[in-house]
Amino acid sequence: MIEDTSCVADWVVQGSWNFSLLSSTFPCRVIQKLISVVPPSPEASDDIQLWSGTNSGLFSVKSAYQMIDGISMQESDPLFSSIWKWEGSEQILTFMWITFNDRLPTNFWRSSWSNASALCASCEDGPEDVLHILRDCKFAKDMWYNLLDPIYFSQFFSASLRDWGKFDLKRDLARVKEGKWHLIWGVAIWHLWKWRNNFIFMDDFRRPEYPSEFVLHIWKSFIHLQEPAVLLQPEPSEVVGWVCPDPGWVKTNVDGAVTRYASRAGCGGVIRDPMGQWVGGFTHFLGTCTAFEAEQWAILKGLSLTWDLGLRRVLLELDCKELVDILADASLFAGGSLLFQNIREFMTREWELKISFVPCEHNSLADALAKQGLYASSFLDVCPVSLRTLISQDCNGIKFPTVVS
Repeated sequence: MIEDTSCVADWVVQGSWNFSLLSSTFPCRVIQKLISVVPPSPEASDDIQLWSGTNSGLFSVKSAYQMIDGISMQESDPLFSSIWKWEGSEQILTFMWITFNDRLPTNFWRSSWSNASALCASCEDGPEDVLHILRDCKFAKDMWYNLLDPIYFSQFFSASLRDWGKFDLKRDLARVKEGKWHLIWGVAIWHLWKWRNNFIFMDDFRRPEYPSEFVLHIWKSFIHLQEPAVLLQPEPSEVVGWVCPDPGWVKTNVDGAVTRYASRAGCGGVIRDPMGQWVGGFTHFLGTCTAFEAEQWAILKGLSLTWDLGLRRVLLELDCKELVDILADASLFAGGSLLFQNIREFMTREWELKISFVPCEHNSLADALAKQGLYASSFLDVCPVSLRTLISQDCNGIKFPTVVS
């Protein structure tokens, strides 16, 4: 029971939430929310009014309309923005929309409410979910191996469904370089789905003997019909990758992660020296919070670890441009947000600190650590074995072409 005279300070011990006391009083969902909330502090500045419809706290007419319509700023997803901009047929675009909402009627889905087998009818090797049909089935894999540039095999075949979609819609992964990969990919996944259905429902159906050549033929015919003078030209791109800091400096890369429906959040980061060698890293479990809050926590934890290690010339990089822009404006979040106040306190300390935005291709190691933070908090004095390939790629200067929009 909570006493009538109880105040928030009674639930805080030495600047941290007293979770032993809280867990005996509040349900787990409340505790999960509090993990990512900075406890109140007597040193904090006075509260101020902020507009909840934007991350910056500033009012905008657009955000007001979104609130009236019941659209949260956290609901926007770069994956679906990329799908919406896809230049191919409406039929395939609609298929992508259904696919990445995980709404295809697969055998795995059917088995969840019936006695149907979850196995793939084509290869009978594992449950048939969306990724299995479109990527992991033996038939699909054989096709992708012929379409993909080999340097992308590892990332392509290991990504989760939504990360896979983002990966293919943003990068040029093709062996052939005369056109747009995301168009080839869209045509390919659409036909993989059609072939799967025909295999099940048509007794006399035979898959193409050379599916990759079939897809490229359809793709070329398709773009010739639409914009022959434009779509066949290579898409503007630039080569990006992680860059070592200058001598005397260290680079701290941080990132946040939130699972679908925001039921779990975490952050992570890594500090590296001018040779690209591991200095320190962290993962941090955040319970339940928004993606923007997870990015803020990543900055705070990254700055805290870098400072505690005695490093005083620091480049901090993250792939959230909106947050970098807010931090660059000292007038924003001057009060009202304890998390931002703590970040700004680190920014004003006696050290050389530069904070900058980088594309996600620069930040793959921090992204991997953030995903580990969805499950545990830890300090990492050496690079985990599972991430050695990523840090080796960064040290060896491996770059990735990315679409310039």
